[in-house]
Amino acid sequence: MSPKFYAFLWIVFAISAGVLWLAGVFTLTTIVVYGFIAFGLVFTGMMCVLPGVVSHPPVAKPKTKPATRVQPTFKPVSVPTGHRVPAKLRFQ
Repeated sequence: MSPKFYAFLWIVFAISAGVLWLAGVFTLTTIVVYGFIAFGLVFTGMMCVLPGVVSHPPVAKPKTKPATRVQPTFKPVSVPTGHRVPAKLRFQ
């Protein structure tokens, strides 16, 4: 089933529901029946697109050169370890 035909089915479904509603015959039973039809149309749509998704590989991206990595330069940093705490701040 083509996606165009699937869209056509949804349009026919919506127009027929609108006509029944405007005519005043859209009862609770009709709503339930239309619910079942909508449920079936959703799964029909899944079956419509699933073969194309499974059988067609994704589009290959053009290969580019990998970027050259620049090594960062770091300055040594002294981290206080608590051994050289000033005398004023030491616990007594």
